[in-house]
Amino acid sequence: MKTLSIILLAILLLAAAPVAAQDDGSAPRLPAGPGFAIGAHENGHSYALAQTFTLRYGGTFDGAVIAFAETTGAPCGAVRWEIRRWWAEYGVMGRMLATGAWEPAAMHFNTLPSAGAKLRPGSEALVLRAVQEQEPGNYWNVIASDGTRDIYAGGELLQLQEDGGAWGSWADQDIIGELALVGPDVMFVELVGG
Repeated sequence: MKTLSIILLAILLLAAAPVAAQDDGSAPRLPAGPGFAIGAHENGHSYALAQTFTLRYGGTFDGAVIAFAETTGAPCGAVRWEIRRWWAEYGVMGRMLATGAWEPAAMHFNTLPSAGAKLRPGSEALVLRAVQEQEPGNYWNVIASDGTRDIYAGGELLQLQEDGGAWGSWADQDIIGELALVGPDVMFVELVGG
């Protein structure tokens, strides 16, 4: 199993390389799609995003790549990522399994490091939220699919109004990026469009 994991990791790294930058050194070609806010929207509400995914057997979370569009305003600080259990039947997030933070680059595919979190069979979510409170009109934009088709049928794009709301689902949309899992499920979900 260890040899298979190492080989899969090497394949994942090789497969992800063209996504991060273009061969000529220019900025990456980001797919078209709507941007979903992480931070404080002009309407004064703060938002978080999540992409759910379903595992049949479980495994080890081995990182993710997320497409960020231009920022709106001037969001400051870092974005926190979390891997959490997702209880779809109740519409609530469960226990946090792993977390970290980074300052995302606008107009780039941003790489989350491998967390080594052991995931059980069931539904999990990759959650993205601002670490510090933002002034209204300052937020990061995560690119999602355009809503004409669900590019990752094993999950859904969720959005939370953090200052009083429940997780809501966006039909036929997913965060644009990649999600890697090493283990029995051996999952490499490429969500990159365009």
